[in-house]
Amino acid sequence: MALLIWIGYRSLMDLDARPYRAFVGVADAGSFSRAARILHISQPALSAQIRELERRIGFALFTRSSRRVELTAEGSLFLDKARRMILETEFINQAAREIRANELRVGTA
Repeated sequence: MALLIWIGYRSLMDLDARPYRAFVGVADAGSFSRAARILHISQPALSAQIRELERRIGFALFTRSSRRVELTAEGSLFLDKARRMILETEFINQAAREIRANELRVGTA
């Protein structure tokens, strides 16, 4: 189940970083079908997520041929940022779990 939070009146923030996980999955696997198996989603659903991410960011992440998928120059530059987004999402989800559990952590210098 995706954890979503309202930002403003019209947009939602995806606290699971799905589009970034899809992108990194394809980049790491080197294949849409392999990445789909690893991510436990269908290949068409994965392709649709990547197309939507590309539409939203305004550039292609991969060059696709019938047998290969490779990162574009822009995709290579974006990959580290996507990995960072996934890591930050894990941190924010942990913080949300701690808040829900009413855990209080106090630190002093």
